[in-house]
Amino acid sequence: MQLLQKRQKWVTVRENLKQDDVVLMVNDGPRGHWSLARVSALKRDRKGLVRQVVVRCGRNEFARPITKLVKLCGSG
Repeated sequence: MQLLQKRQKWVTVRENLKQDDVVLMVNDGPRGHWSLARVSALKRDRKGLVRQVVVRCGRNEFARPITKLVKLCGSG
């Protein structure tokens, strides 16, 4: 599982996350525990790139940086 997430800063341009994308979310709890979540809102920087998103996991919503997320599938 440690190979799903790269440890680089913003070296290469990737496709922005979109609303309703399904992602794996890194939890602060037990190591290697990932939760399934859906993107519910986007927070863009001055350049228009998505750097942080609001994800819904069950009934809870969390604000997470995109470095703590792994995209599984798009919204369609």
